[in-house]
Amino acid sequence: METVLHSPIGFLSKGFRQRIALAGSLIQDPEYIFLDEPSSGLDPIQIVEFKKLVRILGKTKTILFSSHVLQEIEELCDHVLILYKGKLISDRPLNSISQNRPCLILAKTDPETFKSFFSLTDYKIETTGRTENYFLEFRIQSEKLSSEEIFQILKNASFPIRSINPEKNSLESVFKSLTTNKPNETFRI
Repeated sequence: METVLHSPIGFLSKGFRQRIALAGSLIQDPEYIFLDEPSSGLDPIQIVEFKKLVRILGKTKTILFSSHVLQEIEELCDHVLILYKGKLISDRPLNSISQNRPCLILAKTDPETFKSFFSLTDYKIETTGRTENYFLEFRIQSEKLSSEEIFQILKNASFPIRSINPEKNSLESVFKSLTTNKPNETFRI
């Protein structure tokens, strides 16, 4: 920042203005720090430095920031609030995103047999269309069971299973699922 020490703030790049605003907010050593789109205008090197600073400050302070960069939120935050059309639609720890995630199963069976096996359950089942050496891929999700428990059920039922892999839920996929449902409903996840 020494290179622009005597420059009027209005003549600085957006990245420098962001950095000066952050520095100004830290002078008073606040317990809470509120940031709006804090990495906007920063170059890649400045973003790396910003993330380091947020991690350091986050150990002793509460930092609340808004951002449209969901990957940045996943990387830096431990709790997420999702607002949509001015309403809070989700408030939860970030690590809860991986709960109740779908798993992909390669099974040697026909789709109807597989689906009928689960017809009396709350499982959501769909075929993905992918095949591998006569094995079909299914996506299955249960609100109550983990992928390990689903595997045990299938194994006990003698379904020939090649693999079962939990899908990674990203904050982006959760955001999309929350905001692409019926427009006047609020969802908790």
